[in-house]
Amino acid sequence: MKKRMITKMIVSLLLLLFMASCADKVKEEKIPVTTNSETALKFYKDAMIAFDNIYLQEAQNLLKKAIKEDPDFFMAKFNLAMFYKYFGNQEEFEKAVTMITDSEVELSDGEEILKQLVIAIHEDPDNNGVEYGLKLKELYPNDYYSYVYLNWLYMIDNNWQGSLEVCEEALEIVENKVPFYNALGYAYMYLGQMEKAEEALDKYLELAPLDAPNPYDSKGDLYMMMEDYAKAYEAFMKANEIDSTWSYEKAMKAKALLDSLGVE
Repeated sequence: MKKRMITKMIVSLLLLLFMASCADKVKEEKIPVTTNSETALKFYKDAMIAFDNIYLQEAQNLLKKAIKEDPDFFMAKFNLAMFYKYFGNQEEFEKAVTMITDSEVELSDGEEILKQLVIAIHEDPDNNGVEYGLKLKELYPNDYYSYVYLNWLYMIDNNWQGSLEVCEEALEIVENKVPFYNALGYAYMYLGQMEKAEEALDKYLELAPLDAPNPYDSKGDLYMMMEDYAKAYEAFMKANEIDSTWSYEKAMKAKALLDSLGVE
């Protein structure tokens, strides 16, 4: 009897250890990226780095190259679709969704959730897709992109409180915190908490690569909202000097506002 009890205890202990091991494995799991092309995968990874640093045209071109190398590359098509959705390019969004729905390639669980997401927001303009983003984060709670995609959905929906909360959660979990400080800055900005917005964007500037123009562009947006057009002009011109053509137009708008106020 005693030996049987000891055996049961050992089996139970081993079972608990196995379950703990499995749990750790699930928590560490990343959203699988399905492609058979190493070249396409390289384009995709470079595109996502470009997105992080807000080199948007470069990211878009790299995603298109990835899809050309592998026409069934779901994650490349998904990110391209969400890019168009975020910037309100409905025509190109429709084309990207068609590429997704026309493909019959077998997807991973995470990719399948993202496919359902993009179809849902395509079929119903009032569907913000957040339920799918939350489901993805629940399945992959340690994956950087779980938080990126959920934040995109909140931002597209102008849900700045949701964006703030997911950014704060991401900053506690993910290794690459840089983009989330940028997003956090905008969340605070649109919630009217300018001091906290400036703190977040200063942290973004501190952590971002030295040659990244977007931290200065973001500070320019903040100063514009604060109606400090002189600082906005300076920040936008700094971004433009580094490498940000769209910042020049913002700088000219700030300058025009300064001129209208009679400020030199």
